[in-house]
Amino acid sequence: MTAPMITVIVGAVDRDTADEALRGAVGLTLRGARVRVVLADPAIELGPRGERARAVLTTFGHPVVGAAGLADALASPAIEVWGPVTGPADGPDHGRPTLHLVRPGRAPVAVSPGDTVVHLGPSLDDERADLVLSFPGPVAVW
Repeated sequence: MTAPMITVIVGAVDRDTADEALRGAVGLTLRGARVRVVLADPAIELGPRGERARAVLTTFGHPVVGAAGLADALASPAIEVWGPVTGPADGPDHGRPTLHLVRPGRAPVAVSPGDTVVHLGPSLDDERADLVLSFPGPVAVW
């Protein structure tokens, strides 16, 4: 059986959140997923933790690409978005409702009618991987 592919799109977020998104992508790979990361904001800065996570991902064959990869990424069946994204069609929507995963101490942004909001506990990696793979539309992480 082929491992599921999850596209992690990192939008306009602060450095700590970008680092967390890449570290979360590594966590998804440890749970058996194939991961592609798109750094959708050309101005994004990674800190040391994010750079280490990028190195781990690329070393093990999980691509980390820039904003030019956004259009292709939107065709992925499982999409996880960290932060606001602008670009082709203003980010992923697939014409389907979005699942918003809200980390502790955060609030969702741009929730549309029909979307689902789930507040995650402190150990979000296991929950997040299962939800991203099982939800039939894009997933936004706040």
